[in-house]
Amino acid sequence: MKLNLIQKNYQNYLDKELTVKGWIVTIRCQKELCFIKLNDGSIPQGIQLIYNIEDDNKDYIKSLHTG
Repeated sequence: MKLNLIQKNYQNYLDKELTVKGWIVTIRCQKELCFIKLNDGSIPQGIQLIYNIEDDNKDYIKSLHTG
């Protein structure tokens, strides 16, 4: 799903699971949450994803890099 569509109609996507594709601009992980700024080129500022880290995906999330 394109980020510009999410941004324009974000109310329609609250509390729903979405699949987005793009590149990671920044990533900052804490104990239980990761904050990921993602961009796909459809909007200049991108969007921020808040990802809940769980035991089964912790290694994968910590392996992500920018770009």
